[in-house]
Formats: sequence, C-alpha cells, structure tokens
Amino acid sequence: MRIALGADHRGFALKQALAVWLASRGHSVLDCGTRSQGQESFPTGGQGLESFPTRGQKSFPTKGQGQESFPTRGQESFPTKGQGQESFPTKGQGQGSFPTRGQESLPTRGQGQESFPIRRVDYPDFAFRVAEAVQKRRAARGILICSTGIGMSMAANRVRGVRAALVYTPELARLSREHNDANVLCLGADYVSPATARRIVGVWLRTGFARGRHLRRLAKLARFG
Repeated sequence: MRIALGADHRGFALKQALAVWLASRGHSVLDCGTRSQGQESFPTGGQGLESFPTRGQKSFPTKGQGQESFPTRGQESFPTKGQGQESFPTKGQGQGSFPTRGQESLPTRGQGQESFPIRRVDYPDFAFRVAEAVQKRRAARGILICSTGIGMSMAANRVRGVRAALVYTPELARLSREHNDANVLCLGADYVSPATARRIVGVWLRTGFARGRHLRRLAKLARFG
C-alpha cells in the first residue's frame, strides 16, 4: 500500500521512524515533509522546506574557525570583494543588500530575524500535501503527525474526500476505519510513544470499512464537502 506521510517539526522524528517501519513491512512511502526537525528553514531558490546548509554547501564558521567570514566587535564593515564574501555589504551599504538570491546568511549578535528569509514550518502546509495526495489517489492512505494531531486533523478535513481521524489508541484506530472509513490518520507525537504509534498504524492499515449503516452516514458527510 502507498502511504503519504507528513509532519511538522514536532512530529518529524516520529514520521521518520514510521517511514522506516512501514517500508520494512512492504509499504511504499510518499514523504510529504517536513524534512528537518528544526522549527525554521532558510530556503534558497527551488529548495522548498529543507534546512541549510545541505550536503555539499559551504557551512558557516563556528567558534574557533577564524574571523574571516564575519566582522568582530569594533569592525565597521564586512569583507570586501576578493575575500570570498561578495554577498555581504561593505561600509555604507544597508541591510537590504543581503542575502541575494541563492545565498543565505545567519543573523549576527544583536540582529533580529526579520531581516532574513525565514520559512516557518506550519502544519497546514504538510496536512494539505498529504490530504491532496490521498484525494488525487497518489496514495491510498495518509498519516499526519504534529504535537497533538489536532491541527493536522482540522487542516486535512478541509480537503474534499478526506476523512481524517485523530487517534490515540489502537481501539480508536480500528473504529475510525470500521465506522468512518478514515483515509488519513492523525497522531500526536507528544502523546503517543513510537511503540504505540506502530500499533495504532498497524491496526489502522489492517482494518476494513464495515459498510452497512455507515455508508448512509458517510454519504451525508460527503454532501457537505
């Protein structure tokens, strides 16, 4: 079965663990992000939500690496052309001149975050990706994870044809499939252990829809979106 997985930064670790576990049981995994456990990413053109520096990129200097890249206290300007830091402004230039397209910079002491291209990790972005994958049949089922699962379930249920269920126990997982034909499972990483999450997902994937009287009820839900 092809499973779409999505999480915000709070659910990232559990998403990664479930992806490995699902693959070990023969399922195909569509990873809809996020791809970092950090709260913020600094994307370059075309990068999406991955945090930086990525493999192959030059990293920022840490303590003890020298002061060639950043000004120390008392310096009046950033390095000029010829020092390998052409993207930083020289004396007289304002903050608006950096970073340029395709470049990133970290704030120095005393600078706020507002001057830098910060991309927040917001759960609706990943909920919609997973929900649309299920809606468009790129995946048979979806699993979403945030700290509580509440926000993910609210967002996913805004997508037509998606029936997202917030589940904390294997029994609720079974009922969400038998009675509600849930096609997206929402988990709270702060409230279920990895072992419990695996049991929940296992039951949820194995359980079929009971049909019968439940078909009439789902038809009423479908009429409203």
